Amino acid sequence: MTPDAVESLWWNVSLPAPSTPREDALVYALLYEVHDDHRRNHVTADEICTAIRRRGIAPLLLRSGAELAPAETLTARYAASHGYLAWRQRLATMPVPVLLRAVRDDPRPPPGCLAAALTLAVDSGESDTTTAELRTRLAHSAQGGE
Repeated sequence: MTPDAVESLWWNVSLPAPSTPREDALVYALLYEVHDDHRRNHVTADEICTAIRRRGIAPLLLRSGAELAPAETLTARYAASHGYLAWRQRLATMPVPVLLRAVRDDPRPPPGCLAAALTLAVDSGESDTTTAELRTRLAHSAQGGE
């Protein structure tokens, strides 16, 4: 993305639909990020491009407080350990089997990750063994177990 491309989007591309609350939150997070860097209430296209190139989009999404889909929740936790830069730059989630394996291999996944993995396992038609294991681990973590 170049500053000229951002300028072109601002002036020449009509929006196909009203923005979603998630998109609004992401834009505000980007503007706040650039504002924090430069300490002013004006943001240039070049500053937007620089911020995205340097930090990526994922940190902005996480900063925005927007609700994450189950695959996003797990990718946000496990992408760094798997060297998955596509998440940081493009919000591309890791493949479901990789995410489920990451949760399985994690000795202490947070309850939110277990719940996200269970949702993914059910939605993707994983085996009953996998879903049963995730349900057991989630119930155990809810009871304060290790």
